[in-house]
Amino acid sequence: MSYEKEIINLLNNIQILLLVLVIVIIIHIVINFIRKYRNYNYKNYIENKFINEADDLFDSKEYNQLLSHCNFKLTKFPNHSNAIWWKAKAQLALENINEAELLFKKLLKIEPSWNDELIKPYLKQIQKNKEAD
Repeated sequence: MSYEKEIINLLNNIQILLLVLVIVIIIHIVINFIRKYRNYNYKNYIENKFINEADDLFDSKEYNQLLSHCNFKLTKFPNHSNAIWWKAKAQLALENINEAELLFKKLLKIEPSWNDELIKPYLKQIQKNKEAD
């Protein structure tokens, strides 16, 4: 009888340990999900904030401020696609054609999928400006 009680106690202890292990795993999964979700929303917020500020500066023709805004981002993230794109647009607006062209070509290497809508039209405009000069 005592041998059976020991086995039952051992099985109960194993059951408790398994339950604790399952709870720890679930807590770990939930914490990682929360971290990932929170981080994702924060990154989106920061990126959207950068784009909105750049758009506002461009629309208000504050091109030098826009260049500073982009340069600040590029010091932290040298291949930041949106910063390069807005910087290229600002350079083009300031008639720094060669600098704008270099930036659009750099962006083409980083974001080839942007070519047709976001890069090609500006490179065509730069080519026309160069031919007119």
